[in-house]
Amino acid sequence: MKKIFVILFCTLCSVVLFSGYANADIVLVPQWSEFCPDKYLDARESTGFWDAKKLGPDNDYWFERKKQFREAVDLCQTKYKDDELNECYTKLKEEEKKKNEKWEKEQEEKKLEMERRQQQYLDQQRRRDAADYMNRMMRY
Repeated sequence: MKKIFVILFCTLCSVVLFSGYANADIVLVPQWSEFCPDKYLDARESTGFWDAKKLGPDNDYWFERKKQFREAVDLCQTKYKDDELNECYTKLKEEEKKKNEKWEKEQEEKKLEMERRQQQYLDQQRRRDAADYMNRMMRY
């Protein structure tokens, strides 16, 4: 029984001591799905006017981003090894997160602009209706 505890203790100590070395060699490649909304994971290049209209302007944006992302990953893999590779991937992830924040901010601004224009249209319509009502009242 004592031998089993000693063996388990030695095994546990070995795992704890050497686990840092085992993890140091592992470099995880960033995945496009970490940064791209699910809706645009399969974004593709538009082949013409009607295709572009069907896919929408956001499709083109995410297609270009995907292309740039893949090129950046390839560049990291061909140019760097080990710690430098990990640094390259970290920088790439930070850049992609910044691009996502910028895109989300632009989308929010577009949404607010659209709501502002809708409100302006409704206000203008109400003023016309009020003016028409006043004109009709003045005639009678």
